[in-house]
Amino acid sequence: LSAKDGILPLGYVADDERADAYAGADVFVQPSALESLSLVLLEAWQYGLPALVNQRSAVLLDHVRQAQGGLYFADADDFGAIARYLIARPDERRRLGVNGATYVARQYTWERFDPIWDAAIEAVAPRRSQ
Repeated sequence: LSAKDGILPLGYVADDERADAYAGADVFVQPSALESLSLVLLEAWQYGLPALVNQRSAVLLDHVRQAQGGLYFADADDFGAIARYLIARPDERRRLGVNGATYVARQYTWERFDPIWDAAIEAVAPRRSQ
């Protein structure tokens, strides 16, 4: 797959250009096998993009499965086949993107994380008696 197929490897995208990149994309690809929680994956889902991730990253694979917000690949041949599948199916891309956006909206809110954050701080730095 190449640019003629609609695949554009962007590499690093500056913060001030990222919104335009997401808005112009049909699919978000995270090829790294070494990712933990990928903030750019969560951002892409916020923009309603389906994800295509490397299944060797257990964290990305788990998020994609939980969210039902994308697909995953094992190797280069698998990547090509799945990318072609997504390119040819705009309704499937939309469905996966909506699932990803719903997952982020449900899982990553201040209301959800505030008590978790407070408990973590309390666990490592308990309040001192006054």
